[in-house]
Amino acid sequence: MINKKVLYGLLTYLFFTYFLQLIAYNIGFYNGVWKTGDEFEWLVFDLIFLIIIFLALDLVKLHHVFLKTLKRLQFLTIIITYRRQIIYLTSIVGSLFLFNNLGNYRYDGLAVSEKLTITLALSIILKQFIYLFAFLHFHFKIARKKKFLENNEQFLIVFCQIITLTGVTSAVMLAITLMIFFIQLNRISIIKILIIIGISPLIFLTGLYVKWSPESFDDFIIGVRKIELRPYLLYLTSRLSITYYSHMFLLDINHNIYNAAQNIQIILESFMFRLNIILQSVSNIERPDIVSINQLNYQQLANFITNRTSGTSPGILPSFMYIFGNFWGLIFSAFYLNVILNLQLKNASSVISYTLISIVMFQSMYKSPMQILLIIDANFIGFICFLSGIIFINRKNSNYDNKWNNH
Repeated sequence: MINKKVLYGLLTYLFFTYFLQLIAYNIGFYNGVWKTGDEFEWLVFDLIFLIIIFLALDLVKLHHVFLKTLKRLQFLTIIITYRRQIIYLTSIVGSLFLFNNLGNYRYDGLAVSEKLTITLALSIILKQFIYLFAFLHFHFKIARKKKFLENNEQFLIVFCQIITLTGVTSAVMLAITLMIFFIQLNRISIIKILIIIGISPLIFLTGLYVKWSPESFDDFIIGVRKIELRPYLLYLTSRLSITYYSHMFLLDINHNIYNAAQNIQIILESFMFRLNIILQSVSNIERPDIVSINQLNYQQLANFITNRTSGTSPGILPSFMYIFGNFWGLIFSAFYLNVILNLQLKNASSVISYTLISIVMFQSMYKSPMQILLIIDANFIGFICFLSGIIFINRKNSNYDNKWNNH
């Protein structure tokens, strides 16, 4: 029997990741930021093939193996047990981060690994835990159960996100976190909704200010005034469409980038380089020309001059296709999606909202799953947080033990 929640979750993911982007492309929301292709028939074939494999895997209940394995990983919930201490620690480290790194984060042309500091590294790691706590609060809130976070914890989480803003993406995360904490699902308040809508542009502009790191506020105002609405909307749409454009690019038979050995080597070389940095350069390991699948994807897709630190997440299907090619990439993608959607939607109260919030709060699981293999990376920490949250939710489920025994 196919789990309808999981099927709806897959369709929700494909709708927001592919179909909306395809519609936007065909009505003119394309500004030439990314290379693309016109193999639309192959794209449709890939997605239909993905759905068929996904449903076949769900019928054989292959994900039950992972559900059983999670029971042995309950020690991971120690993250949630000490959530209050982690939140307080994040606020302290975030304050130090603000003092040491404001206006000098990533946008000075240096990679994070080349200017690693304790406050920077801890801020990147601890923010993954903050997103986990916000997600769990959303889960219990939408299930109409006792709230997960106290008011002071919610305040500190918002404070932590404000002082560690690093750009537009983290600004969007802040706005969504405010929506989770602020809006009551049982009684919709128009005033609260209007407040969120009203402050969201301010949050966005703040993220933009941090990203640009202008020399003065007047320079920032001049830069904002130069932004033309339609071209910038085209740019934002292109940023949201990277999975679609990555997939379309990979469908072009003229692009020979399915060198699995070489692409896996990218991950291994990057791991050794990062490990060497942490060990205070005990070995003479130079920075690889390409340090991640994200950077490879950016160099393949970008229609303009790239630099040595730029990267863009390819999404689930293209991420596996870079390593395994088109056919096997689809197989592994179907398996991967089947497992994570079964894990997170097993106790979901609202499939669509649950899937969308999961995509936002656990971006590492959806944007670039191959980055998890780097281990020394925020994506791996996000993966651990995902597992911790899923285990915790299952433990809180009233039928938790019976379901484990039945499997």
